[in-house]
Amino acid sequence: MASAPAVAPRKRIIGPPCTDNFQVAPFPFDGDDWQSVEQCYQACKVLKTSGASFRQRLQQMLPFAGETDHSYGMRVWREGSSADLRSDWDAVKVEVMLRVCRAKLLANEALRCELLSTGDAQIKGAPSTSWTGSSGNGHSWTQWNGRIQTLLREELRQQAAGEPSSELYATLRMQFD
Repeated sequence: MASAPAVAPRKRIIGPPCTDNFQVAPFPFDGDDWQSVEQCYQACKVLKTSGASFRQRLQQMLPFAGETDHSYGMRVWREGSSADLRSDWDAVKVEVMLRVCRAKLLANEALRCELLSTGDAQIKGAPSTSWTGSSGNGHSWTQWNGRIQTLLREELRQQAAGEPSSELYATLRMQFD
């Protein structure tokens, strides 16, 4: 009996610095300037109109001199955990994270290049928080952050090559929908 040819496992990497939501790399989003994805994401937990003072407080949190990206990210994460969440947050938080990460990349060419340099490796997000959705299914930012970065890499490839959507892009997009 002949055995099936061995298939090499797909290389899996922890993403480079450009995939870190705590990385300080300023960018504009929704009419405001942000220092990191984490800062912007935490501010988006509230509606721009009803949570204006909370959003403004978060936006004014700048990195301290000598503060690491991780320490800064944890500081804004702690502040964000005190938010009175918008009523639709569970339904929109993954899409918000995707849009915020996309905005960071659009504003920073070097980060786009860094993400593209990962080739076709599967990107895994750093260990992070998990939650249970209204359907009872478990979700993890470790998984979603990897998917977000991979989807954005596929978008960048399509834009650079002027090619139609890849099968990987279509599969990932369905997971978001």
